[in-house]
Amino acid sequence: MTTITLLLLACRAVPLAETPPIQDFELGQEEGAGNVVAVQAWMDPSAYASERNYDTRLRGYLDEAQQRGWLQDDTLVVLPEQIASWLFLLGEPDRVINAETAEQALRRMVPGHLVDYLALTKDAPAEDPYQYALFALKAESVADVWQRVSASIAVDYGITLFAGSAWLPGPELVDGQLQVDTTEPIRNVSFVVGPDGEILGDLTMKVFPSSGEQLLVEPADIADLRTIPTSLGEIAVLLGEDAWYPNAWRAIRDSKPVVAISPYWSSPFGAWVDRWGGYSGFERPPDVPREDEKELLLSEAFLAHGLPGRLSDHDVLEGVTVPLRGRLYDLGTDGAIIGVLGAVATEGPLVDAPVLLNLWLPQAS
Repeated sequence: MTTITLLLLACRAVPLAETPPIQDFELGQEEGAGNVVAVQAWMDPSAYASERNYDTRLRGYLDEAQQRGWLQDDTLVVLPEQIASWLFLLGEPDRVINAETAEQALRRMVPGHLVDYLALTKDAPAEDPYQYALFALKAESVADVWQRVSASIAVDYGITLFAGSAWLPGPELVDGQLQVDTTEPIRNVSFVVGPDGEILGDLTMKVFPSSGEQLLVEPADIADLRTIPTSLGEIAVLLGEDAWYPNAWRAIRDSKPVVAISPYWSSPFGAWVDRWGGYSGFERPPDVPREDEKELLLSEAFLAHGLPGRLSDHDVLEGVTVPLRGRLYDLGTDGAIIGVLGAVATEGPLVDAPVLLNLWLPQAS
């Protein structure tokens, strides 16, 4: 048994904090073609302190959707980007979970894992070896808990679940199990679980991480971008900034996805109504006017150049883009759900709270 596993077992449970009231909105009408439920999850450090807390918090959102009659055999539930990255807090005591700032939490966390942490910084395959060590420290436990909770939820609610994403080193799917390798670069990785609890298709990894994310995250190969087969049909998964690049859409266009999803993470608080600032980490696509990078607000840029503005150009008429919100120390989160039905985009409420969107898919014409 590893040192990390012993530490996880030894730490007592941290109480799960309450969430703000859940808001919701709905697009379309039931036509028997299935639906997509986007979950703007509101998360805080206590939700990541244990497997039980993570499971309980997510089930709270699914219970609300179920009470509204939104969870059916042909339902796809979509969680936000980065929702599972914070599972590196697994097993941490109150003084870490209740820290006021991320820096303070890190200072309190590292001494308890100092030998393993320092070992991981040596020859770390990332520009920032200390951040790499933080996310590699409990990577095996994170992968296990993330997959186990996601599979259990999909089975218990009888749904297809896009499980969000996480920063994990060397992620790989081996005989249906998510595995990691702490000698390999970190990827922003995601997966989809079917109603039987099995991962559908292959892992999806982010191709266009921003310049800030690239301090830690290695870009994936666009040639590996694939749609995922589900009971709804093929779905396109474009993590965060991937939905802003025409090349990513072209990579999945031939599979003719019935719906596209783009979970994202936006920080700090207030970014949604601030200037966009333009593309980061990769060149601006030629179809984006240079002046847009200076003039558009982030919310306007999402509508023009993110998933809502691009999917119909690639023969997809329905989609959702959904953010992670919550109190994640002092980092701040921002953004709103945007649902697209018949190529028409509708923005949900801009609130630092949980929001559920139910999008009924239309019958194919």
